[in-house]
Amino acid sequence: MAGRDLCSVYFRGKAVCKPSGKLNIFSAKGFGLPVLEAMSCGCPAIASNTSSLPEVVGCDDYLFDPTDPQSIKNKIVELLSSDEALKQAQKHAHRQMEQFSWDKSAAVAVSAMQLVSRLERKNKTVWLDISELAQTDAKSGIQRVVRALINEFLLNPPNGFDVKLIYATQDNPEYRHATGFLAQTMNISLPDMSEPPADFKRGDVFYGVDFCPGIQSNRGGFYKELRESGIEVVFLVHDLIPVLHPEWWTNNRADQKGVITGFEQWLNAVREGSGVICVSDYTKEWFKKWILENSFEPQGRDYFISYAHNGADIANSSPSYGVPENWDMLKAELQTAPNFIMVGTIEPRKGHADVLDCFEKLWQQGNKANLLIVGKTGWLVDELIKRIQSHPLLNERLFFFQAISDELLEQLYQISDGLIAASYDEGFGLPLIEAAQNKCEIIARDIPIFREVAGDSATYFDMDKNSLDQVIVEWLDEKEDKPHGKVTSMKWLTWAESANRHKAILTEKIFREQIRINEKICYWPNNTRLGTEVGTVVLAGLHTTKTEGMLLFGPYLPLPEGDWKITVSLGQGFISYAKIDVVSDGANTVWGEESCAALDLKSKTEVEFCFSNDRPIADLEVRIRVDALSDFSVERVSVVRVK
Repeated sequence: MAGRDLCSVYFRGKAVCKPSGKLNIFSAKGFGLPVLEAMSCGCPAIASNTSSLPEVVGCDDYLFDPTDPQSIKNKIVELLSSDEALKQAQKHAHRQMEQFSWDKSAAVAVSAMQLVSRLERKNKTVWLDISELAQTDAKSGIQRVVRALINEFLLNPPNGFDVKLIYATQDNPEYRHATGFLAQTMNISLPDMSEPPADFKRGDVFYGVDFCPGIQSNRGGFYKELRESGIEVVFLVHDLIPVLHPEWWTNNRADQKGVITGFEQWLNAVREGSGVICVSDYTKEWFKKWILENSFEPQGRDYFISYAHNGADIANSSPSYGVPENWDMLKAELQTAPNFIMVGTIEPRKGHADVLDCFEKLWQQGNKANLLIVGKTGWLVDELIKRIQSHPLLNERLFFFQAISDELLEQLYQISDGLIAASYDEGFGLPLIEAAQNKCEIIARDIPIFREVAGDSATYFDMDKNSLDQVIVEWLDEKEDKPHGKVTSMKWLTWAESANRHKAILTEKIFREQIRINEKICYWPNNTRLGTEVGTVVLAGLHTTKTEGMLLFGPYLPLPEGDWKITVSLGQGFISYAKIDVVSDGANTVWGEESCAALDLKSKTEVEFCFSNDRPIADLEVRIRVDALSDFSVERVSVVRVK
């Protein structure tokens, strides 16, 4: 029968157990393709509880014992006895069939064939270190990122490269093929399930895509040896929060020292490599600062820093599936009131206590909004967790979801009016783009990383200037009069697009900001560490705008003691009047200054400042002040240690 005719049969309900044509019955199968075909056409199915059919149907409620006619009869009667039962079966069929597609099946088959063929191929290899994920899936935001990236790398390897997953353990520090994890993740059977040691070769790329501080920090020069043997060694950096804010990790001084020391040891392993990819420009700049404060080898060497934003499409991130049995009832209940969702591990910096305080105030005032807290329990939050679990409005206005599937998370986004991102600091802010992808509006604390991710597509609050409860009330009032729709303009990447940038950085070596450790650091005008009051960035230069004021300031660079040369590169134009100086300590210390007047810049011109400091400088700043008649550009600011 032709496919079109078969679909027509399913839609018209000819292959049914009852004349009504609303139900399909299937017995033992090697896979059960007709089950999927029926469900894809909106026709729910019941099936045998044997062979592969339970996997295809995806719910015990729709299975029967094929050896027991009474069991088959009972299941038919159960589903056809009420419209509500049949409606629920149709909903389940719709959800379940979304897990299967010919595209996904083909991708898995291709991946398996590629995996087998790679045993004989001569390509270079990208080695993905997944040491943490291969042993335990903590269902954290970081591991969602790792799962999404390795999935895209496996399905679409970089040109000229194979992709292989590797892992190490505390007991066995030797990197080995993660064959078992690969087979389980891709749901394939491999001809060889052994896990031999990784055979690194010159020209390969090692990518520490997983965050494994307990393993990667104890390698004792291993990554340096890899790099020096001709292998690119790159790490994915999510944030530097443990070293920036140690108070958020433990209130015990001994424990705090252990946590921070462990993270710093991991950073020391990271700096042995060729470079890093950060999850945001904000994190990239913090990492650059850390690099400058923690010198590398005395002779200096090339090191690159880049960034790639995370993706947002949960469906393409190797998602987990499953919803509670009472989900449809709970969903209907939640949709009777405005819903605000928080997503992330419960820990001090996430701001959960602030938000709960806010909603308790709203509830006391009679506001009917719901607060949905989604995330596993972290550290230093015992009292907060007790407060949530014993709250008088728990499961009435306050809802706490732990260890949920990606499928349920996406549905929670879809029924929520707004995401509340209350973190005091983040490396990226994955929930913001997940919310945008699901058209869930965003109310975020006004911090730099949230501005980078969401731009003008979010509503921001600052606890020092406006209380969160006031922002929410005003937001809801405005929404009643006119839908916000801010989030619809937000730019976000798919995981495929995010992974493509990672591949380009790793194998094509583009999007890299190359720095010379201990020798030269360059800042271009579009660098976020350089600011302007009266200039505008055009192409590669910061141009004057015929306005008096500060043309350039920054980068607020920490420098160790030593001899230094600062070079300011100017483009063609005319300087009516400009003052350039190099200062620190909030401009209280001047290391050099030069005034220019009536100067015709016929070609590129460099202004240099040389100085020696016998103490560390915390915030070196270059400033350029201009008058309204000047017309020129600043092309670059460079810092060089003079040896």
